[in-house]
Amino acid sequence: ERNRLREALGIKPDQFVVLFVGNLVASKGVADLAAVLAELSERGVVGLFVGGGPLSDRVSSVPNALYLGQRPNNQVPEVLRVSDVLALPSYREGLPTVIVEAGAAGVPVIATRVGGVPELLGCGRGYLVDPRNQDQLRNTLVAVMTSTSEAKARAQRLKKYVAAHYDANTNASRLVAIYETLRRQSSATPCHRSRAAACRNQTP
Repeated sequence: ERNRLREALGIKPDQFVVLFVGNLVASKGVADLAAVLAELSERGVVGLFVGGGPLSDRVSSVPNALYLGQRPNNQVPEVLRVSDVLALPSYREGLPTVIVEAGAAGVPVIATRVGGVPELLGCGRGYLVDPRNQDQLRNTLVAVMTSTSEAKARAQRLKKYVAAHYDANTNASRLVAIYETLRRQSSATPCHRSRAAACRNQTP
């Protein structure tokens, strides 16, 4: 299926695909990634951009990049399936959903040390680089290309972490358990009104 999806996009089986998913704005480091991809064009690297924004023309001008525009969320797993690494060189972030999605899909991730990203990619679960540092970004992409076993190992650690901490069913079960504990504690103690009355009757 991976090869079929690649063929539909005009990507060869042996090409190394770097995926970006997000708003195409300056704060996402889109220009940095575009510049690095252009430098790596002779190494069989292809950039795949999903999203919309003012830098769409900048992305479209990169000779070894494909701009897919905005896609519905249910198509994100498909573009992850054809990709070798997700790159998110943002200058600022919260907790990017796309990293969680890449982790669930077992795709290696390169992202910047901003916001909640280190929490996701720390402990060898991914690759962290400094924002606005094109040299680090380029060298890390090359490292992922040349050391695929290490990249896969990090991706598997991220996959296990995401399954343990971000799976919807797992988190729902934990929430139910918390509510059940609170319910039992509430039923085992006097009502709030009785406690409040007892406090008022105490001598200061």
